[in-house]
Amino acid sequence: MREVGAVPAVEAAWRAGFVHVPEPLLLVDHDGVVLAASGACATAFGVPVEELVGMSMDSLLGVGLDDLSFSSPGEDDLRAPVTVTARRPDGGSFAAELRASHFEDDGADRCWVAVSDVTDRIRQQQEADRVRDDLIATVSHELRTPLTSIIGYVELLGDVAAAELSPTSRRMLSIIERNADRELRLVNDLLDLAFLTDTAAGHHVSDQEVALVSVLRGSADAARVSAEQRGIDLRVELDGTPSLTVRGDAQRLGQVVDNLLTNAVKFTPSGGRIVLSARVGEEAGPVAVLEVRDSGPGIPAHELPRIFDRLYRSSLSVREQVPGAGLGLSIARAIVEAHGGHIEAESEVGVGTAVRVVLPRVVTPDR
Repeated sequence: MREVGAVPAVEAAWRAGFVHVPEPLLLVDHDGVVLAASGACATAFGVPVEELVGMSMDSLLGVGLDDLSFSSPGEDDLRAPVTVTARRPDGGSFAAELRASHFEDDGADRCWVAVSDVTDRIRQQQEADRVRDDLIATVSHELRTPLTSIIGYVELLGDVAAAELSPTSRRMLSIIERNADRELRLVNDLLDLAFLTDTAAGHHVSDQEVALVSVLRGSADAARVSAEQRGIDLRVELDGTPSLTVRGDAQRLGQVVDNLLTNAVKFTPSGGRIVLSARVGEEAGPVAVLEVRDSGPGIPAHELPRIFDRLYRSSLSVREQVPGAGLGLSIARAIVEAHGGHIEAESEVGVGTAVRVVLPRVVTPDR
């Protein structure tokens, strides 16, 4: 532990009453060293307050001041909290949510760091997520069978009674079939999402070498028709990556690219452009980086962190009534993470959006 030196008079006065603060609250200096701790910290960390004084934030909370988002005194918005695994001196730990506020006392930089134990909240959220996923999977499974039957009989009726159906009847059958197809796609997406996010059952992807360029070209060919119908230029830039190889499930990876391209086509206006590209990279090891970049309207900065959340629809989707249930990107994220990779997006309103997928790459002597 570090010895705490002389402190300003105002700060010294705070310390006298600090023990009575009902919530865990740390006062730290600009180096992240604890200068004082509220009485509630003794319960949270399992040691007397006196033992916390002089310890570093990093040893207690696993983060330094640079990892926190700060507010200033008097601000209503305390900025986004940071969730960490806090460590107890006895070797135990707990999930903690941190909020920090910066201030100066007689020219000395100081920070309040509020520590909230959110272990129970996280456990309850995980249980709620599990129940929700089980419900979605059960309901979706029960819906898929009758929807498949409806579509089958509609197709059969259209084949065997085509000559007997009036134009109005054929139009009605077409509407039934189109809506049943849409609902079946939604049900399949929900089942996919529940299946992929069932961490207790594993990753649900096969483990084979996959020629990524072949997957990308197949998805591009499938998306080209709808892009051309909307007057969108779909370009594929894969030169220099003929042997780009990853391990995983070719069908699931194709589903990721299909979802990204479908999303880009939906939001790119006529006359716009979509570019599908891939390259090799290094990111804590060899990786393959594939990207779908469009010239659509872009996504506001405050919405960008949420686009991979399940069932999330952007304000533009709602306003323009763009078809979709907000599942495509969340399914893509689940598949990518199941392959040990990650997915990210960048966007600028009025310029466009790029979604980037990073996957571990297979490296052999001839690649």
